Amino acid sequence: MKKRYWIILLVVFLLPVCVYHKITHMNSEELDWVRVYNEGDSLFFSSNTNDIDTAIVTSIEIYNSLSPFNTNPNANSVYEAIAYLNYVIIHDNVSMEGWTCICKREQDQPIEQSFTLCDRYAFELKFEGFKETVIRGTKFNDCIILDDRNSHYGKNQPTVCGISGMVWSKSKGLLQYSFENGDVYTLIFDNL
Repeated sequence: MKKRYWIILLVVFLLPVCVYHKITHMNSEELDWVRVYNEGDSLFFSSNTNDIDTAIVTSIEIYNSLSPFNTNPNANSVYEAIAYLNYVIIHDNVSMEGWTCICKREQDQPIEQSFTLCDRYAFELKFEGFKETVIRGTKFNDCIILDDRNSHYGKNQPTVCGISGMVWSKSKGLLQYSFENGDVYTLIFDNL
């Protein structure tokens, strides 16, 4: 009897520690932002000066569990769904790292998006709708356009690459990126 009492008491005290008190989950449509590529994909970008860059998708990480049980003893009691798409662009024999991140902080709110490419950063952008852009005569209606209005260079660090902006499409991924010197690199694919 005494042993059962201690087990019940232990469960009562440990259960709140072992479950999340708040869980968010992203739906399939939201996850499309990072599932546009597969790990290991290679992409090619041509510039307005006829140079070619190669991008390689290095990893895709999705943390979108519905399990209420906290199996990480170092985690807090809040589980926020998050997903990353990491890539590297080989530009003039220099590796420029980039990533796209989506996070669901509140279940009834839109996802927040973060982007980086080399020294250009945009953190926790609240989705405010798609922007329309035309690239090489093709119209894209599902884009986020990053420039000085919604992104910036890293604070307290030198500007290395001089990325002035980029265009990310929900259906095609990274469509275009540009440099301060005026060079613009555009994704090469059949229907552009």
